[in-house]
Amino acid sequence: MSESSEFDEAELDGFPITTPSDANGGRDSLEMIASEFSERARASDVPSIEEYVRAHPHLAEQIREILPMVATLEGWKIRKESECLKRLLPEEFSPGRLGRYEILRELGRGGMGVVYEAREDGSNRHVALKLLPWRFANAMPRWSERFRREAETIARLRHRNIVPIFDYAESDGYMYYVMQLVEGVDLRWIIDRLKHESAVVYANEIHRLGRQMETPSKSPTAEPSPFRSGRRLTLTSWMGFAKLIVQAAQALDYAHRQGVLHNDIKPGNLMLDATGQLFVADFGIGGDWTEEFETNEPAAGTLRYTAPERLRDEPFDGRSDVYSLGATLYELATRRPMFTVQDRVALATAILEDSPPSVRELQPKMPNQFAAVIHKAIAKNPAERYQSAIEFANDLLRFVHGQVTEASIENRWWNRLKRFLARRSSQSEQT
Repeated sequence: MSESSEFDEAELDGFPITTPSDANGGRDSLEMIASEFSERARASDVPSIEEYVRAHPHLAEQIREILPMVATLEGWKIRKESECLKRLLPEEFSPGRLGRYEILRELGRGGMGVVYEAREDGSNRHVALKLLPWRFANAMPRWSERFRREAETIARLRHRNIVPIFDYAESDGYMYYVMQLVEGVDLRWIIDRLKHESAVVYANEIHRLGRQMETPSKSPTAEPSPFRSGRRLTLTSWMGFAKLIVQAAQALDYAHRQGVLHNDIKPGNLMLDATGQLFVADFGIGGDWTEEFETNEPAAGTLRYTAPERLRDEPFDGRSDVYSLGATLYELATRRPMFTVQDRVALATAILEDSPPSVRELQPKMPNQFAAVIHKAIAKNPAERYQSAIEFANDLLRFVHGQVTEASIENRWWNRLKRFLARRSSQSEQT
């Protein structure tokens, strides 16, 4: 060995010698992974930690330790930014006119937009206009790109039970898109209405209220009125509930076959018009980070309907939407959510670990067949749920037509025993 090489080794004694492969495979690689993950999270790309583990198996342990912290930090930053932006939005806000649309009244606000009723010039057609409510939003790439992706995704969907988009535009510095105006109420209103009154809901009652979303205790329906004389929608029957959710499940099946998940199914995003037609609204592109501003439950609004696998950062698919729709049906049929805790951490723990009360404990007159369908839809393990939205819809239709449901067959004691033994065997193999 040459004298110079001996000197070099002596000088470096006790220190790791960096090779080109180490430079790309050690700390720098982990930093690059964390940086890419952070950028995707900020762009609402909902990156999966396991995706990175599969791509970099030699860094699996560090990735599983670091990326959840990065995700938490990015989620916190996005929530704080959204909270700040919402505080900047005045209580009374109306641009008056956007392009060829005259703004008539505000219909509602969500985590990422204000929805108005508007009238289109020329046709005088009344539409719903969703506005990203900050002027010159193009200067806010995170929010403008998310809003644009939402509009483009929904515009691809053409189904009778999905609220269609007619137009997307920018005017006077504002970004907005235009949808069909559903003259009706959402299932949140229906659930509240059924809590306060045992009477059936009438078609012209829904038509009159439109999207005002008055609570039953404050609405004119509590007083004698002509709204009692219209055609009745038998929403208080088990079959009535099933028929509503069939429409939503069929819409979700169509969306899933187009490669689109909803990500935010809940009562507030299912609209019902006076004919009994249900519409799925507000496809939640990129998850639920900004959907935390419900009027009564600022922390737990969307989380309440989130599938357990999404909280565990596991891969998810259409079965997660099935769970959320099942949770919505559970609440519609029982008049209470599956888990009633308000604290966000306690609610997440309940979703992951606890079993909700049996629907027949809350509604003893509910048919076993219908109860079995609900519980199959909300199974914690995705493999035990309906494997697609259309399977969920078809089993509900079996119940409606008086046929034996697949869920009730699976719920028989010998099938429950087989599933229990299979889970025990799987757990033993893992240990």
